[in-house]
Amino acid sequence: QRPILPSVFLIVGLAGAISIVPACIASARLGSLRALIADMRQVFRDQWHEIRWSLLGVITTEIQNRGYVYIAAAVFGSAAVAQLQAGRILFGPLNLLSGAWARVARPQLAGLIGHADASGFDAILGRAMRGLALFHLLFLAGLWMVWPLLSPLVFHGKYPDLEYLVAAWGIANIAFQCRSCLGIGVQAMRRFRELTMATIAGAAVSLMLTAAACYAGQALWLI
Repeated sequence: QRPILPSVFLIVGLAGAISIVPACIASARLGSLRALIADMRQVFRDQWHEIRWSLLGVITTEIQNRGYVYIAAAVFGSAAVAQLQAGRILFGPLNLLSGAWARVARPQLAGLIGHADASGFDAILGRAMRGLALFHLLFLAGLWMVWPLLSPLVFHGKYPDLEYLVAAWGIANIAFQCRSCLGIGVQAMRRFRELTMATIAGAAVSLMLTAAACYAGQALWLI
């Protein structure tokens, strides 16, 4: 399947390029495309101080969240990566749920910061973390109960002892969601530099723990 990857990357790149065509057409109708580019440059110039920290934070977060895949493939082989990812894939819908919450909560939290309502700010984050953690625990308990039926239907017995990987991912995902809630709160406060420093420290610790797991020969510890 490897020769397909360049085509996939090409299609993704073309899709991104095509997505800006409607905006360019609309701007050409309303005025000059050169004026649109100038406006965009002005926006990025005015916000560059925050953008650079946010961009660095996104990069380090991706290293923290995805870096283990490449390390696992290099050390343990592609079969180990497939098994790790198979255990994680069931929690994709929950990540969509937390992502939807973040889009709604971020402007609301920013408004509370603007009105100096620290108690309301803390209350929303606290309820969100407790709610997402409880929902994940219930989801994990449901998976555990239906696992004898779900495993042969979805995975066809390809991955032995996958239930332990799923349980480990479920517990880890609770930590991920709480971290994400706090991250949204820091973004609403526009403290991008501090958030980036935290993600750099977290990525460094994650890489050290990943190296320890590889040294011990335990792919499960990568979670």
